[in-house]
Amino acid sequence: MHARAWCDQVKHPFAGEARNSVVVSVYCWDRACFSACFRLAQQRHLLFWDSDAIALYGEFRHLAKHRDIVLGSGCCLHDISSGLRWATSGYLNAVEMKALFNLVEGLRNGARCVYKILARSMAGYVAFDDGGEDSAEETEAFWGTIGVTGHMLHEFGLLRPRWNGQNLLINGAEQTNGDIFDRISAVIAYPWCWRKYNNARFMILGAGSRMLLQARLLGLDRIVALGRSAPCASDYWLHHYGALDDRMCRFFVVCGLGACVADSLLVAVMEDARVPRRSEALACMAQEQIDFLHGLPSSCWRRLALSVGADEAWSELRHDALHVATVTAAWFHKQVLSLARSLPWSLCTGDVRANVKSLAYMAQQDLNPATASLRFFVGERPCNGGRARVDSVHYGGGTVGHHGLRAVPWKPRHPAPKPQGPVC
Repeated sequence: MHARAWCDQVKHPFAGEARNSVVVSVYCWDRACFSACFRLAQQRHLLFWDSDAIALYGEFRHLAKHRDIVLGSGCCLHDISSGLRWATSGYLNAVEMKALFNLVEGLRNGARCVYKILARSMAGYVAFDDGGEDSAEETEAFWGTIGVTGHMLHEFGLLRPRWNGQNLLINGAEQTNGDIFDRISAVIAYPWCWRKYNNARFMILGAGSRMLLQARLLGLDRIVALGRSAPCASDYWLHHYGALDDRMCRFFVVCGLGACVADSLLVAVMEDARVPRRSEALACMAQEQIDFLHGLPSSCWRRLALSVGADEAWSELRHDALHVATVTAAWFHKQVLSLARSLPWSLCTGDVRANVKSLAYMAQQDLNPATASLRFFVGERPCNGGRARVDSVHYGGGTVGHHGLRAVPWKPRHPAPKPQGPVC
């Protein structure tokens, strides 16, 4: 009912100032409601030409109808998120996902308790050693792979934190440089920016998994255990952490690293939503992320596998992360790039003038209605003594929206008679 009311209330562009223009209307919805809503939008346009357009254009109504070009597509952001959903659906079932949601919500609401535990138990929680086998550069490369960024990445490289099951080992060479315990506290609490974790908004699934992975590699399990075992301490929020099992821990690694394709595409589309113009760049971006996962050294995968209790199966962990990245990229190609590379969207890629000229040489049966109308006005053939052009097409994303694109004046040889009385 909501979509039907919206379609009924929105004013047709030709009923206003755009009556002498070429108008491209682009409708964008989530695919869950796209078919029904886009069908309503198309019916609304057809109804206009069978009713209100008679008074506006008279006998030229059927000619002017070609200037009303209607396009529709599913929301690109939703499609990318859905690709990640399908790619990760085999690793956790609905019950486990609900338990994971409760786990993160417990950490979010019990954050004050966790910080108090860290402050009280810092002395027995941290130990100093010679820095381990990895250099500062190797340490930065590892933590950068699982999502640590900015100036904190350099701090991780200096302190070289490693969890041995009982203590967080810190590079002893930094023990006399500055307030060491403040620096260690900042490193431990770095991933504690808990975000809502659910199975509907998969735009934060990769980031949330990486935060949980980082926190466990810094000893979150012991901090929570100390908090739950403290006398007179409430276990109301932190008891959800008891549901954490090996499958969830494995999911953090597989999804946290495999979501690199979805995360990079989501950021790129949010920065510039002109998907048809950037289709090749987006395809290269997805492939670069897959190549990045392929190039990760085996030492990185072994360390990640050790954190989930699967040291001997690090190759399987690598395979699953690559599977998530590849399935997400394939879904993006199928749902988004295939549409962006088809007519009329493909006219925006490369040499636009050459693409427009090539329309005149295409067979009529190879063109969809929108492309046929575009050729009627922007192709080589003159249109009843006049000509119109559309300089560019802009793709707009969103859940529900109607985007009127650039309107270009068009004057036929025999203009339609002016309507009598006000036009609503």
